[in-house]
Amino acid sequence: MSFLRNLTVLVFLLMAASACKKEEVVPQTGNLVLRFKYSSNLSGTTYSLFTEPVWTSSGRFATPLRVGVLPALAPNASSGDAAVEIKDLNAGNYVFVVGNNNSWSVQVTAGKTTEVNK
Repeated sequence: MSFLRNLTVLVFLLMAASACKKEEVVPQTGNLVLRFKYSSNLSGTTYSLFTEPVWTSSGRFATPLRVGVLPALAPNASSGDAAVEIKDLNAGNYVFVVGNNNSWSVQVTAGKTTEVNK
């Protein structure tokens, strides 16, 4: 009888110990916030985000991962401040492109928000 009671206590202890273990979910994606000044020649211009391998390839036939439009400046303004937030990106290297001649490399870390100020 003592053996059965000890076995029952042991089973309950094992169940309680295993119930306390929680697997932590490791984040797989990160966010990117880009802040920069832009002038009237970029007012209302499209921006794009490419993976670095796509951007550095010779053909660049792939479509961008994300696309958006910068806000238009007020008629009398010569420059403005932009903040572009892109969420849920896989960790890795990307190239952010504004207009035809403005691009810079950025790196996203899983579980974090990367802020870039240009």
